[in-house]
Amino acid sequence: MTCLLVAAGGASADSGGFVYTSAASNVTQTSAQLNGSIFVGADPTYVLGFLFGQTNPPLNALPASPASVSNTQQFQTVPFSYETTGLACNTTYYFQSLMNYGGIEYGVVESFQTLPCSIPLLSEWAQLMLALMVMTVIGWHFHRERSY
Repeated sequence: MTCLLVAAGGASADSGGFVYTSAASNVTQTSAQLNGSIFVGADPTYVLGFLFGQTNPPLNALPASPASVSNTQQFQTVPFSYETTGLACNTTYYFQSLMNYGGIEYGVVESFQTLPCSIPLLSEWAQLMLALMVMTVIGWHFHRERSY
């Protein structure tokens, strides 16, 4: 877990809290879970989210789950995440956690690569048709060889 504090007006655990970006998890060909956490300070409410995209730094804002935390969880570390879908296979993506409490703080930029693209498997019917075609070609070849 890494931390970078870039805050408007400064940051401290007793006011703004700290935000962290963690490695992505559950990465597939078309989805991944973005992860972050916040050490909650004394401010009343923290809105949580991520910046996400194929550029570094990422530019698209995404909400987190939970979308916000309050200071009833003061001095606790609270994880948050976002489940991305519809991603391109074999592609690098960048993300960065953020919190807004009247000032915005960002975690460090992390990256992940979706899994490689795969060749779709042939249906059973297509496999049968391919096998029949191969057997027909082989049979024709042997028939032709024997007729000379």
